[in-house]
Formats: sequence, structure tokens, C-alpha cells
Amino acid sequence: MRHSLILPTAAAVIALAALGTSSARSAPPPIPGCDEITQAIAWSQHPGSHDYGPVAAYFTLHNGLKSSEPINSTAADQVWYATGGVSAVSLPLPHLAGTLDVSTNTGNPAAITPNAKLKLKVELYPDGTLRYQRLLDNQPVGGMPMTTVSATCVDDDLLTAIDGGQVLTAGVARQPAKDVPN
Repeated sequence: MRHSLILPTAAAVIALAALGTSSARSAPPPIPGCDEITQAIAWSQHPGSHDYGPVAAYFTLHNGLKSSEPINSTAADQVWYATGGVSAVSLPLPHLAGTLDVSTNTGNPAAITPNAKLKLKVELYPDGTLRYQRLLDNQPVGGMPMTTVSATCVDDDLLTAIDGGQVLTAGVARQPAKDVPN
């Protein structure tokens, strides 16, 4: 009978040694993945603090229209640009979630304008998972559930994915705290 010897990596040895310190036991394990999303989750977990402000999300959906013929300007590519606040959610895994306001080029492909009837529900995970759902009058368009895609984290702060014939991009910005008068 052969026995194999499994040697720990240097990182594992350091991590095990750190378990003996009180700071290592109290800190949650880091979430691997997109650093900007991870930092925004931690930032959002300090509501009401004078040092931390809200987290803003920016999300684009660009549906390409392929045609061998010239395209009527009202049938051009559809672009949704969604912005708004997101908050940290801890289950099932830590992520950011929110419902964003939408501006789109529907009706006028040459200009992107706000559309009060449209919203975009989003969930952003540091591992690159993006979940989104288009809403019309606060109801899922066509009764469709949230769509889940795997994104690539670009430069540790921007999530980008391809979903069928559309390109999705999501980013976040940690906002400065606002002073509230007493």
C-alpha cells in the first residue's frame, strides 16, 4: 500500500500560523474575484456611518442588430444605461443588489433619454456573476426571471459579459459620505 504525502503550500502554512492571532480569527475570509466589487460590499456594510457613503452602480446592456440591409434609424441597436444605488446583501453569498433607473435609445436611436417606466434589477457578485432583470412598470418584462451570466473582471473593477447578442458591463463607485445637519 502506497501512502502519499501532501505538503502544504507556503500560503497555507502562513494562514494556519495566523489563526493563532486574535485579528485573524475575527476577520472574515476575503472574497476572491473582482476587487472593486469586494470593496464596495464592505463599504456598503457601514450604513449611517459618517465615514462611508452609498454605493452607486452603472450597468449597460447593448443589443446589437445585425443586418445585411441599411437599418431604419428606429430599428438600430438598443442600448440601456442604468444607474442607481446598490446595497450589500449577505445571502446566498455576499453581493451588491439594487433596482436601477434606466435611460435608453428606444424611440430615438441618436439619443439616450430617461424612461421612467423602465428599471433594471441587478445583483453583482465579486466572483464575476451578474444577475439582471428588466422591469416595465416595476414588473418583470414578459414575466421573465432574473438572467444569470458569468462576467470577466476587467482591471479588477469592471464586470463585462456577453449574453447572446448583447454585451453587458457593470461597475460600481463608492460615494463619499454626506454630512447630515443636526
